[in-house]
Amino acid sequence: MGIIGDWDAPYLWYDVCLFFDDSTDKYCQENNINIGESNTHNPIYDCMSAYRAFKNFIDNKN
Repeated sequence: MGIIGDWDAPYLWYDVCLFFDDSTDKYCQENNINIGESNTHNPIYDCMSAYRAFKNFIDNKN
């Protein structure tokens, strides 16, 4: 729709994508982290993806 620029999706209060080379969805897929059925641009799904990716990243940091 072009309302908020190139990325018409909600942004998280803290963008954890900065920790990853790509999206948190891709990180979760690559690390077999179940976040349920993909639901693009759903704020609850986005938060769950970000939380689980970030938690996994922190818990497995060396």
